[in-house]
Amino acid sequence: MRRRPVVTILMLIVAVTLTLPLRAQQAPFTEVQVRNMVRVGLRDELGAKLIEQRGIDFAPAEDFLQNLKAAGASEVFLKALRAAKPREPASATKPAQPSAGYCPARWAGTEPPRGDASD
Repeated sequence: MRRRPVVTILMLIVAVTLTLPLRAQQAPFTEVQVRNMVRVGLRDELGAKLIEQRGIDFAPAEDFLQNLKAAGASEVFLKALRAAKPREPASATKPAQPSAGYCPARWAGTEPPRGDASD
């Protein structure tokens, strides 16, 4: 019987350890998601905390904020939205960087050589 609490604790530790990296990779909220948060009741401190953690991917306009307030969003929630800086979603891809051996200016007007780039 003494093993059961130990196994439970170990399982919780593993679960938390595995979910922390996933939480860091969550995408910032969109306008639609923020609107839905207010609609379903996450319009107070809990919603504000989620916005602080994940951020937003848009710049909230004043009319958007006024609509949220009319829908019941608390001042804490609206303050978190105003303070949140828009950031790129986690799914956004960065432009590809050329490889170190490829220099477009070096072969201007010609096709780059095949194989070794040191010729």
